[in-house]
Amino acid sequence: MKKLGAGLNEEAIRCVEKMDFKPGKQRGEPVNVQFAVPVHFSLD
Repeated sequence: MKKLGAGLNEEAIRCVEKMDFKPGKQRGEPVNVQFAVPVHFSLD
């Protein structure tokens, strides 16, 4: 993960933490799930 500074890292973390995440299940049992969330910033 690249660190951008100027508060962008904190904002990316804040946005990801607000995501509605539901744990993965297989046949009704919880399973480990891993995924990537690309974050793109456009500054004026």
